[in-house]
Amino acid sequence: MTFYHRTFRHPTGIPVTEEDIAASACDTAIFVIARQAGEGNDRVDEKGDFRLDDIEYENLKTLSIAYKNFIVVINAGGVIDVSFLDEFNISALVYFVQGGEEGGNAFADVMSGKTGFSGRLATSWAYKFEDIPSNSTYSYLGGDKFNQEYNEGIYVGYRYFDSFGVKPRFAFGFGLSYTEFEICSETIRTEKGAVTVAAEVKNIGKASGKEVVQLYASVPFGDGGSELKRLVGFAKTKELQPGESEKVTVKVPFDLLSVYSPEKAAWILRAGEYVLRIGNSSDNTRPVAVLELGAESILEQCENVCPPQHDIDEIFPPKRAEENLSGLPRFKIDGCLSEAVRHDYSEPTEEIDALTASMNAEELATLLVGGGTSAKNLQVAALGASGTTTPLLYDSLGIPNIILSDGSAGLNLTSQVVQLPDGSYKAARVPETLEAYRRYLFGFSRIAFMSQMAEPSDGEVHYQYATAWPCSQLVAQTFDLD
Repeated sequence: MTFYHRTFRHPTGIPVTEEDIAASACDTAIFVIARQAGEGNDRVDEKGDFRLDDIEYENLKTLSIAYKNFIVVINAGGVIDVSFLDEFNISALVYFVQGGEEGGNAFADVMSGKTGFSGRLATSWAYKFEDIPSNSTYSYLGGDKFNQEYNEGIYVGYRYFDSFGVKPRFAFGFGLSYTEFEICSETIRTEKGAVTVAAEVKNIGKASGKEVVQLYASVPFGDGGSELKRLVGFAKTKELQPGESEKVTVKVPFDLLSVYSPEKAAWILRAGEYVLRIGNSSDNTRPVAVLELGAESILEQCENVCPPQHDIDEIFPPKRAEENLSGLPRFKIDGCLSEAVRHDYSEPTEEIDALTASMNAEELATLLVGGGTSAKNLQVAALGASGTTTPLLYDSLGIPNIILSDGSAGLNLTSQVVQLPDGSYKAARVPETLEAYRRYLFGFSRIAFMSQMAEPSDGEVHYQYATAWPCSQLVAQTFDLD
């Protein structure tokens, strides 16, 4: 969160003492490292953000010595430096992310073994910050955070690490579980507009679990270069018991193998060889088939409606090493391509709804901008909410405001409100709300919120229902398709 011009950071913890350890009377400890990103501000390569602060470091050192089993949990929406794994005795590292209102229950289930870990990383984790291609140009590090050039182009995450030969600490798609799996018996079939790969997955471990089969493709390098491999599809198994197998299929439309040509303003398939690779992370794959295309083909004809205002000096990958692909099945796909799609960029002729059509430019702008965080005379109000659409169009157009949540995983700090006799609302002075304010509000904000509270006996108490969904990073890491 941002207060005025400064980014607020929650405290990262208090020192663990010998008395704390003695009072635990157990041989297992769980330590949580948490981070909260700021709104309107970038993360920074500093202690307490990307790097551990001194208290966290000392706590990890102390706990890794004191406990036989030491589990570190990272509760953050993005990566942090985990070089402490090279220094301390860490039994397990769990990337929890931010799980919403059921996150605690889900964490207990996987930690206790009630269910198994089946997530896979949706982000590559570098060994060190300097391994990231934008390490000297990102935000404030580039000297001008208001004018950013994305010089890495498409080479971000695993596309960079794989293509430039930089080994990540944890690769995209990586994830452990309580068991192990074997992926074998692949069959490949081409059809009009797509290729389908089927594989058999067997649980060869001693516990039940789920595996994520990931399919990558290497497209022809061409004159413009290309990443070493790209994820083009995946499939997740059901819960497999030890010794149980399941056949999964991954269908890949050919447009996922295309590259964009600015010169042609089109998505094209380059002539050459397309290598399909199967595995369970971006750095653990093996080739299973080669698709051959004799001539370049346009799949989608576009227009460059937003060309760059100036040239951008993008990084370019090195040439790929020669690879022995003999013995792999080969499929010619020239006859499998669909007719090119040609997009029409002319002005749309569809009619818009009557209400919108009747609004003038000022009314449309008012609707677009919204009411912000301090709008008055709301038709619908919810204490603790941080945003709303505009209330200014209700009298003229009958459009009431609606309350917006503060992000999908936001907290409902004001769960109970008091409706006063005059019809206004104030936060209820109840233990749940007081505790929420104490934990999550500091300084002026806490004083301001607490000054607007009312006793439950002052009016009628209402409960404000709010749902905190898991954040998008956590949802992506499930690799669940349903």
